Amino acid sequence: MHIFWLKVLGWANSTWDWIKEHWKLTLSALAAATIFILGFVKGSKGKRKAEALKDLAEKDSEAYKKNNEAFKETVETLVEESKTKAAKIERDRLEAHKKAEGKAAQNKEELNDSEKLDKILKDKFKLEGE
Repeated sequence: MHIFWLKVLGWANSTWDWIKEHWKLTLSALAAATIFILGFVKGSKGKRKAEALKDLAEKDSEAYKKNNEAFKETVETLVEESKTKAAKIERDRLEAHKKAEGKAAQNKEELNDSEKLDKILKDKFKLEGE
């Protein structure tokens, strides 16, 4: 086991000696590696951002479609309810108009019939007819 560590230390010493001897080359290699890593990170950042924006746009599009469909359904429901209410109001109006016409016809008959008119005058106003 000790031989292994001696070999590792020997390799480390020889590596350190090579680095000291070729320090300019070592610094250049480290700078190139750093620039490569930074460029890769920066370049992939734009790709990740574009993918995130694309995913967000797709989700927004789906949400917009769902909201638009829900809005259309709600509007259709409200229009149907409004039409139903308008039809009911029209039926009630026609019914009230028929009742009013019937009442007017009845009143007209009473006013044209002298016996009924005398009876109304006697009952309501306590007048005696001749």
